[in-house]
Amino acid sequence: MTVNRPHSELMDVNASAGIEPVHVSDAVYHLTKLAVEKSQEHFGFNVAIGPLVKLWHIGFNDARFPSIDEISEKIALVNPDEISFSDIDFSIFLPQVGMELDLGAIAKGYIADRVTDLFSSQGITSAIINLGGNLRLVGPSPLHSNQKWHIGVRNPFIHSDDTILQVITDHSSVVTSGIAERHFEHNGRSYHHIIDSKTGYPFETKLASVTVFF
Repeated sequence: MTVNRPHSELMDVNASAGIEPVHVSDAVYHLTKLAVEKSQEHFGFNVAIGPLVKLWHIGFNDARFPSIDEISEKIALVNPDEISFSDIDFSIFLPQVGMELDLGAIAKGYIADRVTDLFSSQGITSAIINLGGNLRLVGPSPLHSNQKWHIGVRNPFIHSDDTILQVITDHSSVVTSGIAERHFEHNGRSYHHIIDSKTGYPFETKLASVTVFF
């Protein structure tokens, strides 16, 4: 599912954009199809945002500030509406050369669900699954007498383990994202990694970090 190394099933789909459909595994097919369906609702999430993510490449050593022309060119490639799927052979087709899928915003949650299934099959009834920004709390907590999980929320402006809030919760998923972790400086301004597919630039926001419990 990764797009951060040269070879993966998703990279094969991206490399064949505008050329031919690509057969993928059951897991990659169904997660990608779900991601595209959600993207076609146009509420903010867009799995076709890959060209813009690669253009900025924020969080990597080669991050840079692109030109207006470059951004305009990539925006034309991030429309999820024409992406097609074949349930017969589990193939995915990106209709335009240069289109790229990026499951980075959804894959961790899916993987956490599959690890939960694995633990359940092995009889593991309590666990914390930590995928970096994504926590899955499984079953009752064995650490506290009330069997609740105690989750700390970190101050996004301070690079330490000090917390500004503790949430006591039952088994749930806890997902955090924000503008403080992955960013780079250009002409005295900070640009974060959460890209708006409509403008081609990082979202304008005063929210430093958001944590969702569900």
